Amino acid sequence: MAQNLPSYLNAPALRKQFEQYGNVLDMRINYPPQRQVRKPPVAYVTFKDHSDARRLLEAHEFFPMFVPQLNGKNKRPLSLSPCLSTQVTGPAVTKIRTALSDIPKTDQRPRDTLYVGNLDFNTRVAELTAYFRQWGKVLKVVIVKDKLGQSKGVAFVRFENVEDAVKCWEDEDRMPLRKRVPLVQFKQPTNTIDVTGLDPETTAQEIRAYFASWGEVKRVNLKKGEDGQPTGAAVVSFADTAEAVKCWDASSKPLLRDAIPNVRPSN
Repeated sequence: MAQNLPSYLNAPALRKQFEQYGNVLDMRINYPPQRQVRKPPVAYVTFKDHSDARRLLEAHEFFPMFVPQLNGKNKRPLSLSPCLSTQVTGPAVTKIRTALSDIPKTDQRPRDTLYVGNLDFNTRVAELTAYFRQWGKVLKVVIVKDKLGQSKGVAFVRFENVEDAVKCWEDEDRMPLRKRVPLVQFKQPTNTIDVTGLDPETTAQEIRAYFASWGEVKRVNLKKGEDGQPTGAAVVSFADTAEAVKCWDASSKPLLRDAIPNVRPSN
């Protein structure tokens, strides 16, 4: 469902915004009665495949969708969330509303690492490495996964040179990868990493001591399930961003309770 849309926007114009993510089965815009002229229109978008709606929601966190304003210069941002309305049925429905405060601020300063979205969930590291090699030497690829180990359709790609990352970012003629054109942008690194693959009995003290080899650990947050028991995952915050990058970029890591933890940048 789409709320607070500009009144001048029609269904075909809005549909184009969504078709880049998949096959749109239905697009409807409900306009308010004339006596409620100040109330914004409401729209519904239905995808043929549920994974397309999911991929859109994942990508939108860092690649916000915009609609043009009447002046042709400024663009109006949309914020996306799943549609929970029982009035609409279908295999995949996406709820949209415009809200400036919901749009994340993205740092687009050039760096050697790109954040890549709109990926097929089955895309592998080797495929991404081969794909991005056309712009320069790729040092590392990290696919972002959920707590179940499933791809979220986004990844980090690190080049050897900043110039190569910029070439990729500026290239408007990128070819599809698994029938989808990857969306790329520079992502501001954070001082936080997500850690999985831990022994559920691993303590916060053990995790702190393990990651201290890469820098000062400010905080360790053990993740727990609905039953209140540890899930074998944690969030580790370093004192400095460079320390977090050094950690998740390390090609080899020692064992922690007979297993090597899986480390990736936090979203």
